[in-house]
Amino acid sequence: MNLYSTPDICRAVASAARLQRLRLNLSRASLAKRSGVAEGSIVRFERTGAISLKSLVDIAVALAAEDDFFRLFQAPATPSIDALQSRATRKRGRA
Repeated sequence: MNLYSTPDICRAVASAARLQRLRLNLSRASLAKRSGVAEGSIVRFERTGAISLKSLVDIAVALAAEDDFFRLFQAPATPSIDALQSRATRKRGRA
């Protein structure tokens, strides 16, 4: 079950990026210069959440938040052999 809509997620990401920009005391113009993303695109992103993936990554790098992208689609941790074996010893039948 998905609790958030795509626009909700986009706006939340934009809000977090804006807060990080402000924490770093950067203007939109200085972020544009650091990231290579047009200032107008940054304004639109902060207001609506709409931006290309490449521009979002460029902004994240400029805001020192690029590590978060590597956690997006991580595979679940592989269970140990012991954990797999303990699951395999399940008893059949009714309790």
